[in-house]
Amino acid sequence: MRSKKHEVINRPKKFSSIDQIAEETGLAWRTIKKRLKAAGMLPLRGQKRADILDAIKPPAGDKDGDSIKEKKTFEEWRKLKLANDENEALLIPRAAVAETIFKMGPRIAGVLEARLVNQYPTETPGLDVIGMREYGRKLAAQILTEFQSFADLWPAPPTR
Repeated sequence: MRSKKHEVINRPKKFSSIDQIAEETGLAWRTIKKRLKAAGMLPLRGQKRADILDAIKPPAGDKDGDSIKEKKTFEEWRKLKLANDENEALLIPRAAVAETIFKMGPRIAGVLEARLVNQYPTETPGLDVIGMREYGRKLAAQILTEFQSFADLWPAPPTR
């Protein structure tokens, strides 16, 4: 079994040349060079893949005068950007979010049931307003702790 130090992560390599960008995106190298130059990203040295893709992003194609080609190019770029963001763990699939929320529901419900229904009536009779507020603060802290444990259910992002 490999340790985490030697774990292989399937992340796309950084772009090293305009030709590589052109090959992966399907855009002409002249177009890429023009857009990178306008963004001040030439020469390519250590820029993040996502930043390069943002710089070469085609026009949105959502204006009245835009051609079908511009709209198609933009949609292709958008799909490439989404795939790249998912590979770099910048996006989380909707199903994963729903599953995590589903797991958290019973935990939060358990805290609320135990504290509000079972403990609150027995611990607050005879307390003054300040005592009730203090009990409420403790309850709020416990609920917030449960919400913060929400992060433990998400996979850690890959190290860079």
